[in-house]
Amino acid sequence: MILVGIVLIVGTAYFLYVWYKPARDVRDESAVTVKAGDLLKAFGANEKEPKYLDKAVQVSGEVLEAKTNQQGKTVCILKTDDPFFGINCTFKDNQILKVGEQVIIKGICTGYLPDADVVMIECYLIK
Repeated sequence: MILVGIVLIVGTAYFLYVWYKPARDVRDESAVTVKAGDLLKAFGANEKEPKYLDKAVQVSGEVLEAKTNQQGKTVCILKTDDPFFGINCTFKDNQILKVGEQVIIKGICTGYLPDADVVMIECYLIK
């Protein structure tokens, strides 16, 4: 009975720790720096590229497309050497971006959709 009580207390404490844990802020993290084309190539060779997956990444490139998603967040696609696929960056705060503009963006790389874009979230515009 005591063991069940201990397990319940530890489980509850862990749940509360995870529930109230502050959100990850990419601004405070050191980032891996890469060009947009190189990031896409890395994931093309390995869908679960450990160097970038779930890491803070600072990517540089040219804005191919800029729009707003269903949640009202700014989303941009960075141009790569591949004419069909790019780097999909969803911003934490809304940004005004122009097509053709050279930018540096820092965000969390969440992975690669096969035969699609590399996805980054919680992005901030560095330049």
